[in-house]
Amino acid sequence: MALILLPNILTYERQRDIQLYDETFYLESGNHITDVQDGVSYFTYYKLLNFFFKNPVDRYFVGYVLLVYLVSFAFIFTANTTRELFVNISFLAILLTSPLVLSAMPFITLFSSFLLLILIYAFYHKKYVLFLILGFVLAYARVEFFGYALFSIFFILPYLIKNKNKTNLSIYITFCIGLIVSYFKNPSSHERAYIAFCQHYAFSKFNKGLYNDDPWTTCGSLILKDFGREGHMEDILFGNFAVLLEHMGSNLIELFKIVSVKFNVPVLIVVILAVVVLSFEFLRVIRNVNKKRWSGLSQSLLVLALMSVTMFGPIFYFPRDHYLIQIFVVFLTLSKRNSVIIKNIFISLGKRFDFRLIISVILVVVFYLFFTGIKSFKKLRDSSLTNECGTLRLIETFKYAKLGKINVLNPEGDFCAYFGKETCKSILPYEKQNNFNQFIETKNVNVIIYTDYFDHNPEYREDDEFKSFVRNQFKINSKIKFIEDPMFTCKYRKVLIREM
Repeated sequence: MALILLPNILTYERQRDIQLYDETFYLESGNHITDVQDGVSYFTYYKLLNFFFKNPVDRYFVGYVLLVYLVSFAFIFTANTTRELFVNISFLAILLTSPLVLSAMPFITLFSSFLLLILIYAFYHKKYVLFLILGFVLAYARVEFFGYALFSIFFILPYLIKNKNKTNLSIYITFCIGLIVSYFKNPSSHERAYIAFCQHYAFSKFNKGLYNDDPWTTCGSLILKDFGREGHMEDILFGNFAVLLEHMGSNLIELFKIVSVKFNVPVLIVVILAVVVLSFEFLRVIRNVNKKRWSGLSQSLLVLALMSVTMFGPIFYFPRDHYLIQIFVVFLTLSKRNSVIIKNIFISLGKRFDFRLIISVILVVVFYLFFTGIKSFKKLRDSSLTNECGTLRLIETFKYAKLGKINVLNPEGDFCAYFGKETCKSILPYEKQNNFNQFIETKNVNVIIYTDYFDHNPEYREDDEFKSFVRNQFKINSKIKFIEDPMFTCKYRKVLIREM
């Protein structure tokens, strides 16, 4: 029933739009994969979609719809028994009826959540080669899994020791290949991690009203003020530990609040559930150690390790919606392992179904989802065009206007990926290294997307030439003047086109 309702859930919001920056970066990176680096697993996903969907707009929406379906199917088909299927579908229904599927951005966490479900399934079914491979694939999707991947073989040590007389060469070869690739192509990047922390730290302060500048492009000055130095991850970890702890504590509290809002459950219930489930698992660890059940201990350590990794992002950076889906996947595993109530439900609902009936139902659902999935994709794309302030509306209007070569100053990100680098070049505001007039002339800017970003960024707000530009109705001098295009009616942005 949850899957049948999924097409309606995906199109519940009247308007959906293309999101720039992260997701568009992933989409465009899939066009030209040149190196094994952080995110390359997800780049490859878009690369595969590129074989079937040449239009980047189609690829964007199809990629999203496909990931939601993959996660949903993984919830269902990784169940081992009828009783476990009941629990998985219950969790899936909770996930799909929450706003998380609609607000997950970027979509890469849907991708990693799908991999997580398959990884846990592979571990419990002793598909250890697949288990190790998925660990490294996860590391090259989300870098926080890198440490886990390097130690993933320790979770299957009880099996290797117990079966030391058997040939486990494929397991060792797989893990060694992963180590070798990681050594030469390390997915972790201190610069990327630092930028992520810098932006989210400023964003957290911005949300609390403690920082008024644009958090995504001006966070360096705030880091310098609060941590005493800036530019490297070491500056965060060792600059001002008290501030870091305060930030992480604030994020943890915010995480519980966000979970409460997204799942419509009181914060107290969220805290109680988390404490109970984790307490059961730690008690299981103690019992396994006392009784020397090493296989059971490795299972507990794996689930706790995955929970720690999935909790790292929202606590260290900021509890954005998309992080919650990964946590939800691991929490499902913990709940199934440790809930006596769920175990009783398993027993009461344990029934056998006719195999042919199950196959018939599956085929009907698959065909239904195939056609409704296509319909959902088209509805998602068309809804973006009805939003007068939407990015897709802006892109399509530019195409219709036939402006020729565009050099666009756009604080909202690079949208040139959606209509070709040969006709469009994005200039981002942080590229400004001198006065405004010289910046415009040097970059040969002929289109400006004017938003309130410029009012929040001191680089522009305090530039006398920029203030003169706004005061003189977007005129720089007698030769360079921009006029507002009346075709764009969005009240939140103006499109300024250079008069030729």
